[in-house]
Amino acid sequence: MTAKKLKRVELAKERKANYESLTTTQKILSLDMKLGVGVGAVKQRAKLLSILELEKNPPKKEQENINSQDKKKPYQKPKRS
Repeated sequence: MTAKKLKRVELAKERKANYESLTTTQKILSLDMKLGVGVGAVKQRAKLLSILELEKNPPKKEQENINSQDKKKPYQKPKRS
């Protein structure tokens, strides 16, 4: 690789590391600062908002256990040989 490309790759790795270190709310705010409030990056904003919702309201595991018990087959007598 050329020196220019190596430099660009290193800068990209630094930017990625900085972005990954941000919290979900900070990522949304950085998008707002770069592009404007609600402008562009629609899919990324939706993804971040869904992650934020999961952080605020984690899914309840108790309901999953109850549903899995209901799906079990009823008792059947063993067949004779």
